[in-house]
Amino acid sequence: MNQKKETWIKLADYYCVPVAYLMGLPDGLVQHINKAQSMTFEELHEAIIQWAEDRNMIKQDKLTALSQLAKVTEEHGELSAGINKKDEEKIKDSLGDSLVTLIILAQDLNFDLLDCLNSVYRVIQNRKGKTINGVFVKETDLHK
Repeated sequence: MNQKKETWIKLADYYCVPVAYLMGLPDGLVQHINKAQSMTFEELHEAIIQWAEDRNMIKQDKLTALSQLAKVTEEHGELSAGINKKDEEKIKDSLGDSLVTLIILAQDLNFDLLDCLNSVYRVIQNRKGKTINGVFVKETDLHK
């Protein structure tokens, strides 16, 4: 990554503002750039991968994947804390952070998270069972 781009990204991250804002881009262009609020899941998925690549977070090696897995676990812990405290803002933030960390982990392991999701849905879509105490139990596990 070139030095200028890296500097813009670091400044934007530090001040929690879009790079476009720091660069003084025209309002129309900033609005176009900030369309993230209306992006599809697939567009967000690609944007997150690009964001992680821009920050050299995806290296597709075991050490990086293990570090990213630790981040996934950390985010799930924060989600649990949010649910226990009934903190809607924390829950929403933790769910989003969990998705981001899973997308990055999948990319690090050379998987596409959307492919993983499609694959598992094909397995569960016709699954039968019932919910017991708020947890879905597969039909095959009901008879054990």
